[in-house]
Amino acid sequence: MENNTWFYIQSNKTGHVISASRQIRSEHLDPKRSQVYVYPPLQTDDELWTYERQYIRNKATGLVLDIRKGRLRLIEDTEICLYDEKPLEEASNQLWGIRDTSQGKLIYSISNTDWSLTQDENKLLLYPHEPLQSTIQQHDTWEWIAEHSFIPSLSTSTTTAAATATAEWSGPTTPGLCSSVGSSVESSDFSQGGLSPAKRGSQGSVNLYSMETFKDYHDRLYQEKDTHLSDKALSMAAAYHSWISVRPMDSIKELDEPGRIQLQNKAEQEAQNLLLSNQHQDHHKETVLHLTLRFINLLMDQKVSTS
Repeated sequence: MENNTWFYIQSNKTGHVISASRQIRSEHLDPKRSQVYVYPPLQTDDELWTYERQYIRNKATGLVLDIRKGRLRLIEDTEICLYDEKPLEEASNQLWGIRDTSQGKLIYSISNTDWSLTQDENKLLLYPHEPLQSTIQQHDTWEWIAEHSFIPSLSTSTTTAAATATAEWSGPTTPGLCSSVGSSVESSDFSQGGLSPAKRGSQGSVNLYSMETFKDYHDRLYQEKDTHLSDKALSMAAAYHSWISVRPMDSIKELDEPGRIQLQNKAEQEAQNLLLSNQHQDHHKETVLHLTLRFINLLMDQKVSTS
């Protein structure tokens, strides 16, 4: 699919498009190291990209998509930023592959091919996708639409898009910064079984997950005995099952570090037990265990929407 034409990269789930931060233009910021977002389309150069030699280059800035700090983060968000193109031999965290699926295009990291681009609220993240034999969720797939062929839906007209983009922004007034070094999973995140208190406090956007979703997956797994859940759904169910086992619930707010670690271990063991059962042996073990730890942290930190 390599070419030198400009195109929009549109989410098959939301209809929003990958874009450089709109604050770069509005606040005259340096685009280098800025967080990349997924916005309702305004059809500006911020939203246009080209694919050349496995780099994905932004038209407005001339910079390429880059993995934040070059490290995969299995508990915190692995964010995507803009950065100067590196020489090919040094650019492992700037190179992207495209795989066609029945749901759309999966955009994955060349250096870590089981990690693909996904939308989480209005941020572009890198996330471990489901095994290829499993159903690929729509929020993980994209359409690449030529610049002059793009027709935004009525629900994302210019006026609506601008209002929605403003409403969605809940972060600081400057884009998130990132640098481009290394290319390995950040093992320090797993010390003592989870994030440090400082990292838990600065964790990225997580409001994509609602308590109702956790409960729904839990009931489907433990009450309805559903054997067709995805890796993510199984992880959410296991985390929620461990979380609700703590009584009284108010005591979760008072958990000290040993208490947190105990609950993390409980959730991990629950996931292990599920993976050992005949009904769930087809799941990707490493993904399920890492996601379970991520989700139990979100629940303990009350970073799950209750609305």
